[in-house]
Amino acid sequence: MQLSTFPFVALTMGIGFVAGLIATGALSPDGEQAIPLLTTLIVSEFSMFLTGIGAYIGIRDLLARGVRLSMLLATVGCAVLAPIFLYLGMQHWPG
Repeated sequence: MQLSTFPFVALTMGIGFVAGLIATGALSPDGEQAIPLLTTLIVSEFSMFLTGIGAYIGIRDLLARGVRLSMLLATVGCAVLAPIFLYLGMQHWPG
């Protein structure tokens, strides 16, 4: 895999993870979840790092090769998803 394709892979996986977390009740106001708390925290943390690295690599690629619409959209998508996963992880952290 070329490094320049990583933001696309990260964005695709990030969208899948956020859909999975929402489907299992991660944003449920009553606190009921279909998966254990530790699993939710691990998925949130992994996804935050994945999309954060995707945004970093995308920015680096945009600066090196110039702006391409597809890379710009993937980079912005990763940059938007990373804080969402951070928020989800912090929301579920006990204490």
